[in-house]
Amino acid sequence: MLGDIQSFRSLFSKYTELRVQENRTGYLTLLKGDLINNTSAAIKGVSARVFDQGGWGFCSNSVVSCNSIRDIIKEATSNASFLGRKKSNNIILPSSAGQSRNTFFTDKKHITDKEKIAFLKEIDQYILNKYPGLTSRVVSHFVLEMEKQLLTSDNGESYSMIPRAGIGCSMTLMKNGSPVSLGDAFGGFGQFEDLFSDPSLLYPEIDTIYEHLMKKADG
Repeated sequence: MLGDIQSFRSLFSKYTELRVQENRTGYLTLLKGDLINNTSAAIKGVSARVFDQGGWGFCSNSVVSCNSIRDIIKEATSNASFLGRKKSNNIILPSSAGQSRNTFFTDKKHITDKEKIAFLKEIDQYILNKYPGLTSRVVSHFVLEMEKQLLTSDNGESYSMIPRAGIGCSMTLMKNGSPVSLGDAFGGFGQFEDLFSDPSLLYPEIDTIYEHLMKKADG
């Protein structure tokens, strides 16, 4: 979770928007039952936008720290002041400050990567048992979580955490000496725990992929 940025409001001398964001991604991939990919990453960033006499100043940094936030506010304010002097327009922005909080962390017990891999392996075993004629099969899991904070000089605040998670499945068979592949993904808005509770609930979807694969192979 991102830290509190309220203390930086005291550094706002003009109309200012301070934004901090972190995108978290994760991937698990099984190829014919073997785990070939288990990666995760978190990318953070901070930016400030300042308005002064008709000029907008902007600055950003991929490093999120107290020092970097102070520096970008200072730089954005300086940029806005420079451009504002060029314009010499005494424009006052309308103010309509609001507060919002939209977080979608799951309320359920957190599932570990080990448990997720076991979930994927159960799906893979189902495919292997029911469709042994396949030459290849891939079962994967992906996650994207976007956490954002926004703070403005006119008392506007926003905090959100928007998650997406999914399970993908693709199958390949040989037809007349050439590989034919088809896949699909299931899931969407939410975290893994909210979207997937039992591998067997996905079996009808997997059967549909196979049916469509056979139709594709038959032309």
